[in-house]
Amino acid sequence: MSEHMRKILNDVPTLKVFDFSQYVSKIPGIIKFTIGEPDFDTPEYVKRTGIESIENN
Repeated sequence: MSEHMRKILNDVPTLKVFDFSQYVSKIPGIIKFTIGEPDFDTPEYVKRTGIESIENN
C-alpha cells in the first residue's frame, strides 16, 4: 500500500508558491515574505507607522 501511495504522491504537482520559496531560499541576503516568513518580530517603528497610517486614513 505505501509503495502505491508514494507513486501517486510523486505525480502531484507542486504549488508555484513552494517552487518560488525554494528558488528564493538560494539567494544570499534575501528576506522571504512567503509561507509564514520572516521568522522574526515586526520592528516597533513599523508597527507604529502602520497603526498611525490606519488611524489617519
